[in-house]
Amino acid sequence: MILQTNIYEFLDYAIIGILGLMNFLVFILLIVVGVSNFKKALGPDCKKGFSRFFVAFLVFLMFSTFMDFAYSLTYKIFYIQTVENEFYSVGYFNYIVNTIWGITYGLGVLNKLIAFLLLFSAMEIKLFNKKSKWKFGILTVILLGSIFIMEIVKITLRFTIGGIGSAITTLTVGVLSSLDYIILAIAIRYLLKRTGKENESLKVYTKPIAIGVLFLFNFNSIIQILQYIRGFIDYFFNINSYYDYDELLYWINIGLFFLTSLLFIIGIILLAVGAIKTMSVPLTFSKKKGVKGAPRQAVNKKQNTCPSCNTPLPPGAEFCTNCGNHL
Repeated sequence: MILQTNIYEFLDYAIIGILGLMNFLVFILLIVVGVSNFKKALGPDCKKGFSRFFVAFLVFLMFSTFMDFAYSLTYKIFYIQTVENEFYSVGYFNYIVNTIWGITYGLGVLNKLIAFLLLFSAMEIKLFNKKSKWKFGILTVILLGSIFIMEIVKITLRFTIGGIGSAITTLTVGVLSSLDYIILAIAIRYLLKRTGKENESLKVYTKPIAIGVLFLFNFNSIIQILQYIRGFIDYFFNINSYYDYDELLYWINIGLFFLTSLLFIIGIILLAVGAIKTMSVPLTFSKKKGVKGAPRQAVNKKQNTCPSCNTPLPPGAEFCTNCGNHL
């Protein structure tokens, strides 16, 4: 029994540690991508538009992950003071925990939605080469807006009605929000694939970003749906005094948490790699017929004569040696 208690105690601190690690990882990536923005030398026609958006995305994501870490740490501190040291009453403990949850969860959701709005907007503006014709941007606003509204309803119901109504709302909002992210991720991967077909060089960044999206949004959202279902089952069993599967559900929850954390870490690292790679590949596109959507640098390598004066030019020339026309 003592050994089992020690294992649970260890896992509690392990969860707090992993949440802190995730927050620290986002901070490190923020530094790395930020420094790259200042120091990385750009090639011809290369820009830092997407990477700058990505820095802003990491700032808000860092605040979001910090809120998760802060709540878990605060909960553990008050739990020790209430249950082990009997410093606080159970009623006061529940009041404090619910209040802290409302603040940290609300701020966490807000920062996360802003972060994803920045990320998806950057993809629409900088990466997709107008492939979606702003349809993805509209889809982003609709789905993220619906998530924001659902989260407000969820927080409100937890503090007003509570009980089974709040549990059902949490399950519904969690599942629908996760499905929204899956839809957005599918759209992103489709548009990145189409963009990558423009030129092989673009796959330098489209590939890691696409894989990162797969881990961070597709796989992660599926696991989170399972977490919400597990949470509802656990609540339903508890209110009906059915405790036979408590330990099983606990270990399922631990496993799902570690899996989502791993998926988050892999996904965010791949996205950061892709963001840095965008600074080494031209993100500006030619409007010339026959090469529409191809990077301007790639077009120049095939340009053998000046379109202005027809002077023969060597492959890779960036301007005409006769009239000075920029290619």
